[in-house]
Amino acid sequence: SADIAERLIILSDHFTYSLYENICRSLFEAHKLLFSFCCAIKILQGDGKIRPEEWRFFLAGSAGARVDAPNPDPSWLTSAVWGAVTSLAKLAAFGGIEASFVTDLAAWRAYFDSGEPHELELPGDWGARLDPLQRLCVLRCVRPDKVVPGMLNYVRDYIGARFTEPPSFDLGVSFRDSSNELPIVFVLSPGA
Repeated sequence: SADIAERLIILSDHFTYSLYENICRSLFEAHKLLFSFCCAIKILQGDGKIRPEEWRFFLAGSAGARVDAPNPDPSWLTSAVWGAVTSLAKLAAFGGIEASFVTDLAAWRAYFDSGEPHELELPGDWGARLDPLQRLCVLRCVRPDKVVPGMLNYVRDYIGARFTEPPSFDLGVSFRDSSNELPIVFVLSPGA
């Protein structure tokens, strides 16, 4: 493109994907989505779109947090989930989320019981109020078992579906990148 801004975007996209392809050659299949997710986060951090406290919460959770509010329904809302929610409520963007559980308990229960909560809107106005990383933080609190599919959606939405479909291994390309000083080492399985 003759337009400098458009050309820079094209070059940035090309080199980001080239980096992804090259790094994926050295990762186990199970780690490729995590790498894609980290790439998406780093790009957004560079644009100032990720708040450090929310990123830290997503990574570390609420270990050792003190629960201040009474659990509205211990029959399905475990103390671990409720502790995570009340801890999340201490972050600025999530103020009042624990009250939302009390007032909209049936909707939160439906979200909790869903087989695909990462595909659903959050109850109340929380879906509209929160950005995608913030919604992942809520998912991490309520349904930590669905965070990986949520991360897949996050990567697809921010940097594209091609970052969720790792390239197949190409021996010819790897061989061209190798030399007598930079050999190819194959690790077929962890520990092998």
